[in-house]
Amino acid sequence: MVDIGVIHRAVDRPVISVSFEASPGLEPALREQFEGGALAARLATYRSLPDRRGTTAPFVRAVGIDPDRAADIVREVTVDDDDRPEPVRVAKRAARAFRRFAAEQQ
Repeated sequence: MVDIGVIHRAVDRPVISVSFEASPGLEPALREQFEGGALAARLATYRSLPDRRGTTAPFVRAVGIDPDRAADIVREVTVDDDDRPEPVRVAKRAARAFRRFAAEQQ
């Protein structure tokens, strides 16, 4: 669980979060996986997030930028009718490459 408001304050830049599936929210899954203080902390973070705005896909949350502008930016960096914005696609590929490299080093 990432508090995008904390990130925004730390870096003093707008923060845009994307998710790719429609859902009723994370609260049921959090309740299933955590309890006590761990659950309370995650629920507090989750409930503090701005509302998720649906585009077609992905869904967008934003802090430090107008939510409609954030959705426009996500659409602008999503190419070739792929549902993944280019920065997310590149980060995913880099993470996979790093995992392969790390596994080879062991």
